[in-house]
Amino acid sequence: MNMTGLLKSLVVVAMTLVALGEPSAAQTASSSVTQAQQQLASVAQLERSHLTGLARFVRMKPDQGFIAETDAGTPEERARSFFATHGRAFGLAAPSDVEAHGAPQRDRLGMDHVRFQQQHRGLPVTGAECIVHLRGTNVVTVNSRLLDSDELADIDLSPAFDAGQAEPIARGIVEAQGIVVTDVSAPRLELFNRGLFDGQPVATRLAWFVVVRAARVLEYVWLDAQTGSVLLHFNQRPDARNRQIYNAGNSWSLPGTLARSEGGAVTGNADVDAAYRYAGDTY
Repeated sequence: MNMTGLLKSLVVVAMTLVALGEPSAAQTASSSVTQAQQQLASVAQLERSHLTGLARFVRMKPDQGFIAETDAGTPEERARSFFATHGRAFGLAAPSDVEAHGAPQRDRLGMDHVRFQQQHRGLPVTGAECIVHLRGTNVVTVNSRLLDSDELADIDLSPAFDAGQAEPIARGIVEAQGIVVTDVSAPRLELFNRGLFDGQPVATRLAWFVVVRAARVLEYVWLDAQTGSVLLHFNQRPDARNRQIYNAGNSWSLPGTLARSEGGAVTGNADVDAAYRYAGDTY
C-alpha cells in the first residue's frame, strides 16, 4: 500500500472510531459501566460524557424502552426501578446512590420529571444530578451528570482541615473585596469535582462548602478539606449592586483608599457620597 492509500485508511479508521463514540483518555469507563451501557444501548439511544465516559443522555427506543413493572407507586419509585436495572450505565452502584431533589414535577402533557442528587455515604456530590422523564410507567429520556460511585469509594472522607479553619478563609474571600460580611454558614462536607462545572478532567475532592452573605452578595465557596486550598468560589448574585468608591486623595496612585462600599454609611465627603449615589442611579 502506498502512502496515500495508508493515509486514507487511517482516516477511515479514525472516522469509524468517532462514529462509534470510542472514549478518549479522559472518558474511560470501568468494564462494569461499559457492559451496562451495552445492555442499555440495545433498547435506547445513548450518549456518553466526554469527561467521565458515563451515560449522560438516554432516549428510550419506541416499544423497546424501559417499562416499570407496575404503575403503582410514585414517579420517584418508578425512576428508581429504572436505576435498579440500568443505573450502572450512569455510574451508580445502587439506586440508593441518589436522593430525590425536590418533588417530582408533572407538565401539561402529563409527563413526570424526577430530579435526583448523587450521594456518597451520606455526603452530597456537588453538581452531580440526573433527571428521569416518565410518561406513565414508561421511562422516556434521562439527562445525567454523575460520577462513578466506585471511584468515589476510594476518597478519604476524614478531613484533615477542620470546619473551624474553613470559615475564616471563606469569610476572607468576600472581605478582601471591601465588603462587610453579614453571615457565614456552618461549613458542610461535600464531594466536589470541578470538572462537573468546567468540563476538565480533575480528581474528586472532599470539600467544605461555605456560604458567605453580605449586602447583595451570596458567595459560594468550596475549600479542600485536606489542604484548605480554595477549589472554587463565585457570587450567586453576580448582577447585584455592589458599589465600591475609592478616594485617591488628589494623587495618581490608583485605585486609592476604599472610602465607601455597598451598604456603608454616609461618609460626609460630598464627592464620595455623590459618586456612591450616582453609581446607584446608573445601576
